[in-house]
Amino acid sequence: MKEIQEKRIENELSILKNSLINIKKVNKEEYFIDVTLPHKIVDSQSVTTDINFLIHMVANFPFNQPRVYCKTPVNIF
Repeated sequence: MKEIQEKRIENELSILKNSLINIKKVNKEEYFIDVTLPHKIVDSQSVTTDINFLIHMVANFPFNQPRVYCKTPVNIF
């Protein structure tokens, strides 16, 4: 079961490697995925820069949920 799960994650991440998303594999069960959301996509005049997120996938995904961190400072209005 675990091998099937690992192969599925590898296949889906290989599809993303052709996009602008940066993926760093730490070890067999841990990944760092860096995602940039262009400010043009966000419908707000207060957002003037791109927003960067870091997704940290840990062992036993999807049972252990990934952690998502916003790397760009965001102001609440």
